[in-house]
Amino acid sequence: MSRIAFLAALAAVLPGCGNPVQDEVLPPERDPVAVQAINDQIMTDPDLSARNEANAALTSSTDNSIPPVVGTRDAISAARSEALELVDGVGVFEALPDDIASAEPLPASAGIGLQGMASLTKSFEPCVAGMGYTARWAVEWPEIVPLYPRSNLREAAGNTRGDCRLRAASLLTPVPYDDVAAFYLAKAKAEGLRTAIVQTGSVYVVSAAGRGVEARIYIAPTAYGQTRIDLVLQGEVYAGSFSCP
Repeated sequence: MSRIAFLAALAAVLPGCGNPVQDEVLPPERDPVAVQAINDQIMTDPDLSARNEANAALTSSTDNSIPPVVGTRDAISAARSEALELVDGVGVFEALPDDIASAEPLPASAGIGLQGMASLTKSFEPCVAGMGYTARWAVEWPEIVPLYPRSNLREAAGNTRGDCRLRAASLLTPVPYDDVAAFYLAKAKAEGLRTAIVQTGSVYVVSAAGRGVEARIYIAPTAYGQTRIDLVLQGEVYAGSFSCP
């Protein structure tokens, strides 16, 4: 089945927006359908997913149904190659700057899910309470600050009611987190966005703004040697995309 046909079928079967609930867990449709939408790999092994994140830099609620991240050299190479294509790059990204500023530790609220992550950005706060969780938010994701290629979707949420144009996604990838941070800096610069990066503990926080969009990307190593990516974006770039009435 072609990618376009697959996405059309996905849009037809996925439910609408969920009501935001403090302890809300993503519905089962994220596994495996939503993962395939960005990764084309379907595997099931809850023991290798997020069941035990005691040593993770960031965590959130989970139903333990997330497929494992395939961390072979071929998988990492393929993801890196696709990331380079997204910025029309050849070779490797620029190394991260040596003088990355340190920031205050993330508050405990950042670990409760995408609503907690979104609330860390003051300009996002008015739209946080109305966020609904469904994997469909990750299907029509804007390319200006993309989902990392071949990553596994953990959860997705968004709010386009009223003046809000907010969406968020949490991903896992086997690509080292330094490389992921370098990609998002390179991509944002290629799109003409203003960029900044800080480090809080083991977490990189990349900020990007311009062209009607504002984004925060949180990039952290996990206990399993993978990289977790939490993206929160707001902007008119979402006009015409999936939205809630």
